[in-house]
Amino acid sequence: YVSGILPGKHKDSKNIILTAHFDSIWTGADDNASGVTAVLELARRFSQGTYTHNIYFVFTGDEEFNYLGVRTFLSDLSEQGYYITPENTVVINVDSIGQSHRTVPNITDAERHSQIWITPALSQDRQKDPWWKEFVSRYFAESPLPFHIDNEPEIIQAGEENGYSDAALFALYDFKALTVS
Repeated sequence: YVSGILPGKHKDSKNIILTAHFDSIWTGADDNASGVTAVLELARRFSQGTYTHNIYFVFTGDEEFNYLGVRTFLSDLSEQGYYITPENTVVINVDSIGQSHRTVPNITDAERHSQIWITPALSQDRQKDPWWKEFVSRYFAESPLPFHIDNEPEIIQAGEENGYSDAALFALYDFKALTVS
C-alpha cells in the first residue's frame, strides 16, 4: 500500500480514510483506475485547505486477491503509532466509479451506470447499525452528482471474506465503511 495524510487541527482528531485499490483483474480503466484517479484528485483538492479531521489517502494492492493491501495497512497502524480505531474513523472506499454490479428494479442499465452508488459494508455484528444513513444524508446531500444509496448493505462475516471491495475487509475489523462506485 501507499498512504499519505493531511493532519487535522488536533492530535486526537477523528479520521477519514479515502482508499482505492490499484490492482485489477477486469477492465483496469474502470476497476480501478477510476477510483485511484478520484482519490488522487481529492488529495490534490484537499491539500489546499485545513480540516478538523485527519484525512488519510490509502492506495492498496491485492484487493482482487485476499485484500493483502488493506491487511498490511491495518497491521501497520499500531506499529506506527497511528490513532486510527473503528470508533474514530470512517472509511470511504472508491472502486469502479459508475459501475454498479447490482440489479435494481425500475432503473435501466444506462441509469444505473450514470449514477454514483453508495454501498455500506457492515460486519455481521453491525448490520443493524444505521450509522451510514445519517452519514450519507449529511455529507452527500449537496452533491452535484446524481447518487443512489444502496439499501442492500454488503454484510461480511468473519472467515467469509467475500466482499466485492476493500470496504468489506475494513468492515470486518468493525470500521464504518462505505464503497462509492
